Amino acid sequence: MFIPPKENHLLTFYDPENKQLASWQKGQTIPDHTAWFDLRDPSADEVATVEYATGLKMPTREQISGIGVSSRNRKRNGAVYLHMPVYIDVKDDAPSSPLGIVLARKILVTLHYHASKTVARVSEQLDGCEQAPGSCDIFATIGEVITDRMAESMEDIAADLVHLSDEVFVTHRLRTKALRELMLHVGQLEARLARTRSSLLGFRRLIFTVCDHHPSWLPEDEHVRLKMIQHDLGMLDQFDEQLTDKLAFLLDAILGFINTDQNEVMKLLTVASVATIPPVVLAGIWGMNFKYMPELSWPWGYPLALATIALSIIIPLLWFKSKGWLSDD
Repeated sequence: MFIPPKENHLLTFYDPENKQLASWQKGQTIPDHTAWFDLRDPSADEVATVEYATGLKMPTREQISGIGVSSRNRKRNGAVYLHMPVYIDVKDDAPSSPLGIVLARKILVTLHYHASKTVARVSEQLDGCEQAPGSCDIFATIGEVITDRMAESMEDIAADLVHLSDEVFVTHRLRTKALRELMLHVGQLEARLARTRSSLLGFRRLIFTVCDHHPSWLPEDEHVRLKMIQHDLGMLDQFDEQLTDKLAFLLDAILGFINTDQNEVMKLLTVASVATIPPVVLAGIWGMNFKYMPELSWPWGYPLALATIALSIIIPLLWFKSKGWLSDD
């Protein structure tokens, strides 16, 4: 299995004799009939070596970072230039960077700027092949691997969504702090899904471009594989919509629970304010400084006033209870 070294600049090529990826060293001669070159944040020497070996002009990072579709995907000098402005190795949580692909009859060049396990997985699938694969075969294999990794990422998010849903919809009441933590979890899942979605949309457009152009040198078997990849990407796009809707539903549900808690607090404050109005009125009346008040001369005036104030609180509370406004929560 090919494991890329830790150096930042790296040019690897598929050795047709040993049938595996090999790292290029400065001054080394590229074997004839090499079908795949992989450039990771290449140096000027590495770019010059690939251009000399392939006879193709390599795009710059600025050229493959543009958002214009026409400037990214095009045919030139018998090769198809395919660019993705945002490429994320979703299972590695690697930083986003552009991805460039140059596909010709006998040559495939991939250009990216961060270490990716996708290259290692493709190398594993190509190791031990009885016959050295061609550029179109390798390109289709890369497409299948990237599609599989996107599907794995979405499946992981879907599993986390099921667990999150079980945490949200429980019989016992969740406190506001717990609901806030669940909202943060929803945001994290949305961020993961957005990373996958950005690569999915770009790669789907890339595969569509190759299938739409259908170069004359593209073998029919590989064209069928690319059509299957295109179909799988369409299914993943629909799956992405389902996950997005589920995240929106969970977020609305959490906000609904928080609003319900706030309404309960407001109801409690409303009941408390209404229940305290009668005693305040009574205390205000008996607290007035008039010289002649009949209650002042009553032997039981003071306890009677206290009992009346207490009843003025209890009676509204009992009425609220009968209406169901006072519940256990």
